[in-house]
Order: sequence, then C-alpha cells, then structure tokens
Amino acid sequence: MNKIKKTKILNYYSIIIVLSTLIGCNQKKIESLEWVKTIGSAYFDECYDISVDELGNTYFTGVFSDEIKGQQIKSNGALDIVIGKLNKFGDIEWIKSFGGKKDDEAYCIVTDKKNVYVSGYFSEEITTCDKKFNSIGAGDAFLLKLSKSGEEIAFHVFGSKGQDEAVTLQITDKNEVLVGGFFELELEGFPQIKSNGGVDAFIAKLGTDDEILEIKNFGGKGNDKFFCNKKTENKTSIFAGSTFCDSTQKKIIG
Repeated sequence: MNKIKKTKILNYYSIIIVLSTLIGCNQKKIESLEWVKTIGSAYFDECYDISVDELGNTYFTGVFSDEIKGQQIKSNGALDIVIGKLNKFGDIEWIKSFGGKKDDEAYCIVTDKKNVYVSGYFSEEITTCDKKFNSIGAGDAFLLKLSKSGEEIAFHVFGSKGQDEAVTLQITDKNEVLVGGFFELELEGFPQIKSNGGVDAFIAKLGTDDEILEIKNFGGKGNDKFFCNKKTENKTSIFAGSTFCDSTQKKIIG
C-alpha cells in the first residue's frame, strides 16, 4: 500500500462507542442499539479501552490527532491522549487531552466508586496535575488518576532511558491499583528495579493514598512484556504477555 492511499484510509478513522442490549446469552443476539457515539478528528483516532461504572457512565481512553470536532481540543503532536466520560444516555460529560510534540498513548482505563485510572506512555513531555513532566527516555510509562468529574488528582511515572509502557490496569478488592507493562534498563527512582535483558515486564501496586507500595520486575536475558491481566474469582491476579530467548539462553524467568 503506498503512502497516499494509506493516508486516505486513516482520514476516516474515528472513535466509535456503541451501547446495545443483548438477549439470548448463547446466541449473543442484538435486540436494539440504545445509542451510538462517534468522537474524532479529520485524521487518526482510536479508542483503546472503556470502563463502565455502577451508574452506567462510560469512560473511554485512546489516541487522537489534529482536532476533535466540536470539543475545541487540539493535539500538540502526531498522537495525543484522549480521556472522556459519557453518561448512560451517551451524552458527553467531559473530554480531556494530554500530550507533547511527540506520540503519547493511553491503553487502559478502570474505575472504582470515586476515581478513574488511566495508563499508557508519554514521549518528551506532558502537563497534568498543574505540573510539566519530562520523559527520561524515548517514552515513559505512566499512571494517571482522575476524579469522576475529570479533575486530575495524581500522576505517577515509571521511566528509564529506554522505552517504557504501562499496558495493563486492575483495581483489587482492597481498592489498590495494579499497573503492569514493560521497561528497559533501570527504572528511575527504583534502583532495585533493573532489567535482566533487553526489556523486562513490571508490576507496580499503589495504595489508596496514591503511594507506591510495591514494584517488581520479571524477565530473562531477552525481551519480556506484560500485555493483559485478569482478576480471578479467588481474588488473585493473573498477568500475561510474551517472553523471548534465543538458543543460548536456558533460563527465561526467575
């Protein structure tokens, strides 16, 4: 595919959120669409994750470029982070954007009774919680905490001199937050967290007061990454991803 054709296709991308009523659990038949909402610019926009709270409000996050139509939000670089809230009727309650001159992306969003948590990575710089943060390397992993009304409460950075991304999120039964992803070299501010190879997976646990309670890395001599997680019925957490080793590496993890 040549560049001209690819650009024309990207111009039609937008964020689409659909709320439908399902009947027949086995058949997954759609009875009716309650509402459909499109949010986007004239260029490239994607919704990566959504979360629905106990009142039926929908929170979404992803990336956008250029300007989101009707919202007076413009990107500072090629891709910026977008976070928003829709009420149970599909009406926009609020939309916020974050990002610098380079690409910034948000992958996950979760909610509890009071707060909204978003994770991803930022490149070069990002301004939130009335402060400018500069990335240590090519990209730093982050965890952003907001109120359900969109107020920015706390921002945590997990960064090294390489590329770092936070791609999983989970809220425990104790309202602690687990954030997972991957990093290179050594995480700034955590001298005990050094990669064993090119890239290591990591999990960080934050308490209800936004303090970092624990952080661990997992990896061998190759590249190891977490991409997804799941909370089980017995209140344990499972994180999954990928690991790499060549024929000279006998041990992968541990």
